[in-house]
Amino acid sequence: MFLVNGIRLLGRIRRFDNFTVELVRDGRSQIIYKHAISAINPAEPVQLAGPGSFE
Repeated sequence: MFLVNGIRLLGRIRRFDNFTVELVRDGRSQIIYKHAISAINPAEPVQLAGPGSFE
């Protein structure tokens, strides 16, 4: 995850709501406001739909 000020944060998204994202790394949590997030890059490929669902 990259913030608008250029800071890179690593971790897993545990939960989110309309305004915030909870990021967890090494058992510690961080709450980040969504308006401060510039980009989220997954560590591994993400499958958004099941196979054959667009056929």
